[in-house]
Amino acid sequence: MPKKIEKPWCVCFDWFFPSCVGKIEKESDETAHVRYSEGQIYPLELWDKKYIKRFDTITKAIKHYAKWGHKRHLIEIMGHNFPSQKEEILKINFN
Repeated sequence: MPKKIEKPWCVCFDWFFPSCVGKIEKESDETAHVRYSEGQIYPLELWDKKYIKRFDTITKAIKHYAKWGHKRHLIEIMGHNFPSQKEEILKINFN
């Protein structure tokens, strides 16, 4: 049985700016395999852990990502990407 991943939700960074919100599916000591949407048909993306910030919920990850001004359409996109989390995502208030 695979080990449960603590704080599986993440924001991945390209240098200083966030590039995506995702869910860690597999990890090693130095890397994490990130899923960008449920039903994703392409392989998980491999990230160096020093470029990701982890969260215990998708809402915390989305709010962190939104600090860089990426609020427009973010709720709609993330609800589409992770439909099983849509109910929680729709409760997010950026105010």
